[in-house]
Amino acid sequence: MHTRPTSYKIDSSVDDELVYLRWQISRYDRLRGYDCRVPPSLVDRVNNGQRLFADEELRQAIVGDAEPGSSMDELRGEWASQAKELFESFFARMLQRPPYFLKVHITKYGPGGPYHPTGLPGHPGRFITIKEPRIAKLPASFNQVIVHETIELLIHDEIERRRTSHDVKEAIVDQFCSCSELQAVYEKYPKQSRFAAALPDDWRSYIEWQPGESPSWD
Repeated sequence: MHTRPTSYKIDSSVDDELVYLRWQISRYDRLRGYDCRVPPSLVDRVNNGQRLFADEELRQAIVGDAEPGSSMDELRGEWASQAKELFESFFARMLQRPPYFLKVHITKYGPGGPYHPTGLPGHPGRFITIKEPRIAKLPASFNQVIVHETIELLIHDEIERRRTSHDVKEAIVDQFCSCSELQAVYEKYPKQSRFAAALPDDWRSYIEWQPGESPSWD
């Protein structure tokens, strides 16, 4: 077990975006109700049912997408401003902590937010994806979204083993994200209202803590 914060590689390369966009388009029928954005040049064809696109066509659509985004330096700085405190207040208390290095892909596409415990075709290795903050317009801060997705990644095995539904999983993660220790660092965490009533009685057991180190809730 390590005692220093995870080093997050926050980036938004065209190659990573291509892999992620292809995956999102393949799942588009399931994601229509979740603000699933695709490049403007592909919107009509995707809405009409096309799911397969050549790599070069996807690349051109990504490069030609003029939707403005955040500076990567700005996002890296925002995370760095609280990284140590967030690690010490929550992740350092756990028996199973995040890996030393974790990639964060900033995307303009899909609903944002997925974590990928085994990677994607063309993008091996686990990573998390965050919707470009200027496009997502979520109530959660960039740092809160990173914490949320990291917790999802860490409890993935338990979610699979217990066959926990998506809604229940989101309620559990929201509950962990709103512990007093984390909120003391990044202020009030905005829970996802549609999952507010789904919290199960055994939600605490999805994370194992060092003796006497469990977080607290108001």
